[in-house]
Amino acid sequence: MKVFLSICTLLTLSLISCNKEDSKSQLTLDKLQGEWHYMAFVNGEGPQCFYERGDKIYTFSESKIFVEDNYELHNVCVLTFLAEAEYSFEVLTIDGSDYLYIDDVEQGRVRFIDGKLLIESGFTSNEGELADAPTFQFER
Repeated sequence: MKVFLSICTLLTLSLISCNKEDSKSQLTLDKLQGEWHYMAFVNGEGPQCFYERGDKIYTFSESKIFVEDNYELHNVCVLTFLAEAEYSFEVLTIDGSDYLYIDDVEQGRVRFIDGKLLIESGFTSNEGELADAPTFQFER
């Protein structure tokens, strides 16, 4: 009986520890730290907008983002991710994917591909994939 109870306890503990439906992603937070240059707004079917390095700089700290806007041609490429300001943020891992929340509003899935940061607004934790939603691309 003691062996059975021990096995049940271990199984319960392992199931609880593996089920991190809504946890903070420290690995993604660590990768985000520092300065990122906003490089592009792309959408599979719609507009695309490209920026020069230094036009828009996003600096991530432990829980804040500071956005610096040096872009001079606002009437040419008006699509942006965030206006110049400071924001609070967190990254939550939900069903195995990391999602960025800025000022408690979900912005989309966060991924790192080939040294780039992608914020995919077309992928949300509660609605899945949305058609024609933009992806915001950043580089170090």
